[in-house]
Amino acid sequence: MLLPGGVSEEEIAEQEQDWWRLFVAVELPKEAIRVLDRMARSMRAASYEGKQRRRPSRGEAAYDAVRWASPENMHLTLKFLGDVHRDDLTHLKEELDEVAAESSRLRLALAANGCFPGERTPRVLWTGLDGDLRRMSSLATRLEGAMVRCGFPEERREFTPHVTVGRVRSGTQKRVLAAIGQRWIEARPTGAGGDVGVPVEKIVLMRSHLHHNRPTRYERLYEVGLA
Repeated sequence: MLLPGGVSEEEIAEQEQDWWRLFVAVELPKEAIRVLDRMARSMRAASYEGKQRRRPSRGEAAYDAVRWASPENMHLTLKFLGDVHRDDLTHLKEELDEVAAESSRLRLALAANGCFPGERTPRVLWTGLDGDLRRMSSLATRLEGAMVRCGFPEERREFTPHVTVGRVRSGTQKRVLAAIGQRWIEARPTGAGGDVGVPVEKIVLMRSHLHHNRPTRYERLYEVGLA
């Protein structure tokens, strides 16, 4: 079967044998994932003004305008690497070992929601993180330096820890965009006991398996605990 661009599934599968799409991440605890997923689902019952209404509501339309991340795919990305040849994995793991050995464990917590590029025209819906941001920044800077030394492009944007929860579908009407942004900003990621903690005790090398007609699947390749 030919995909857009004239590439077959067989050719993609053959290329994936040697080149893997990788990133480095922090996995989220189950409670944080449940809270984020519950917050996303709560968008269904809200009207554009944030009021509760019987279904079908305009909130349902807004909810359907977003590609929500599946719970098993929620994570905190530290560094996107892109396509990496599998022969380079050994060296990459050694660099991650060094970064982890020089970095201490820390604790974050789910914080306020935000939108890229902005609330009125959201394209990415995310939840920020608070807590020990100084040590989190040090970890990210240390990892960035190690990956640049490995030949990966330097990230020009300042690292801001966040979890991507949803991506708004292209072609969504402006009034629906504004409604999505407003409702998402108003939502609060809180658990039964208040703040939802996110302990950062290890870093994980992840592989993305892309499919043209199915959601992306993530595979854990390697993990190393922080000092």
